[in-house]
Amino acid sequence: MKTFGRSPRFRLVDDGGGKYFFVHAGGNKVATDAFGAMLWEALPGTVDEIAGRIADRADVSRRMLWDFLRLMERAEVAVGDAALSEAEPAASRLSDSPRIYVPPVSVVIVTLNGKAHIRECLASLRTQTVGPLDIHVVDNGSTDGTRDIVRDEFPEVRLHALTKNLFYPGGVNYGIAATAGAYILVLNDDVELTPGFTAEMVRVMENSPRAAAVVPMMKLFYLRGFINGIGNHVRTKGWGSDNFVGYVDIGQLDDVIEVPSACVSAALLRRAAIEAAGSFDAAYRAYYEDADWSFRMRRAGWTINAAPKALVYHKFSAFWKNMERKLKLAARNRLRFVLKNFDGRLRRAFLRSYMKEDLTNILSLIKHGRNAEAWAYARAYGSLILTLPDILDKRAAAKKTWKNAGAGKTSADGSIEAILKLNPPQWSGMNTDNVPRLDTGIYFAYYARQFAKVDGAT
Repeated sequence: MKTFGRSPRFRLVDDGGGKYFFVHAGGNKVATDAFGAMLWEALPGTVDEIAGRIADRADVSRRMLWDFLRLMERAEVAVGDAALSEAEPAASRLSDSPRIYVPPVSVVIVTLNGKAHIRECLASLRTQTVGPLDIHVVDNGSTDGTRDIVRDEFPEVRLHALTKNLFYPGGVNYGIAATAGAYILVLNDDVELTPGFTAEMVRVMENSPRAAAVVPMMKLFYLRGFINGIGNHVRTKGWGSDNFVGYVDIGQLDDVIEVPSACVSAALLRRAAIEAAGSFDAAYRAYYEDADWSFRMRRAGWTINAAPKALVYHKFSAFWKNMERKLKLAARNRLRFVLKNFDGRLRRAFLRSYMKEDLTNILSLIKHGRNAEAWAYARAYGSLILTLPDILDKRAAAKKTWKNAGAGKTSADGSIEAILKLNPPQWSGMNTDNVPRLDTGIYFAYYARQFAKVDGAT
């Protein structure tokens, strides 16, 4: 019978008032509750042993106890008899043996002062089971020694040392133009790939002839049991978000085929799709540029596919630290996105909802004396108005690809309504403080059904 124990990388912290956290050695938190804390204190042991230890404090079914312990194990808060090392899951879950692929793969990494990340990213590319890879680093003007690391330690990489910051989408476009691969693997500088990553991404791309992009299973770098995202999506309320962020991967997403939009923190792009429907809109600078590109691809008859067995770790929100600048870009860009890509009733509904949210947020910020952040919203709207001619010109250009999508080439429905139907109904496992949850509330709301689904499939 399986035995569960505490992970040496975590400790339990009681913040008082019924708030408990599993805290990683690196400082990152996972929110739990009294039940999670009780199980932690009851470890190590088998399910029956732990059930006996908590019998006088909790009346829970054996099924729930078994599920919750497995959940803790997959979150890496607990360890089991057959616990896998951090580097093993992706390789062990790949369905095909690694091989060299005929379509050449180019890699584009965009960086700016990425000294803290770039070494791990490039080192992980050396571990890939396919190759040789044509690797390009587009540096947007680093001054922290990033360029020296690339030049001195990774001679196989071509460095593009730009004198002007093109921002992320502009840097991606520059890299795409500088490469020749049929497939382009676009990466943030703060990701670490597992060895079988590229092989699985290419396998899915080759099996999906109308895929403009393939997105991986991206997990949090510092909380490696938790999902950062499998693609992303937009909704009528709130900000665009990664799909399934903060959930634990228990195998419930292994059969995901398509997602609404590609997150280009890590994505494999098809050059033929880019040539047919266009590259990234560099005017976004950051936020929503990937949703804009994905929706344009879909409206031109392409799909965005998922490779849930391709695993990559991401340092979530490692770059943008300036809240005012981040707010300005995000608020402006979600409106730009809707104006460029939506039509009629849906466009009006999204714009009304977003503008209402913005007004509510501005009033709240002013009330709490956060005037700099409130001013960021005003600057966002000013910037949006000044760039309206550019938005309308690019919308007109995109509409030509919608019109000329090529009837009969694909059965995919590229309408906005069809894309939005791909949005996951449950998309976030985070609490209001943006901390992953591992408690009884989320177990009953989400994981109980997912365990039943996974166990039923096996």
